[in-house]
Amino acid sequence: MIKDILKNILLSISILFLFNSCQNSSATGTTTKKQEGELIFYDDFSSEKLDTTKWNVEVTGIHVNNELQAYVDSATTISFVKGNDAAGAQNGALQLKPVYTPDFTTADGQKFNFISGRINTKNKVEITYGSISAE
Repeated sequence: MIKDILKNILLSISILFLFNSCQNSSATGTTTKKQEGELIFYDDFSSEKLDTTKWNVEVTGIHVNNELQAYVDSATTISFVKGNDAAGAQNGALQLKPVYTPDFTTADGQKFNFISGRINTKNKVEITYGSISAE
């Protein structure tokens, strides 16, 4: 049952970060004033691959929260969909897909029955003040 539920998960996110007042940019080490409502980060996932200038792919290493899946960098677990498959996103959607993979072994020797994709913006986009919207 869990296998069937996880196979049907589709994460469709169009990310839109809006900024209200002041941003601390860790990439340049400067603080920049922005006008209210100015767009400072946007990704609608309309390309065919992940924009690595904005996103990092996390690969399992340190395990936290007793998670039952290993994170891998694979087109099987991180992909993009368009049109009706994009569940309401206008240009495209990111799909992070868990996959049942019995006895998958990580580089550090741990075994998992599921693999999945995981991304973050660490050291690429970090916002100290403002608002974030994911639609």
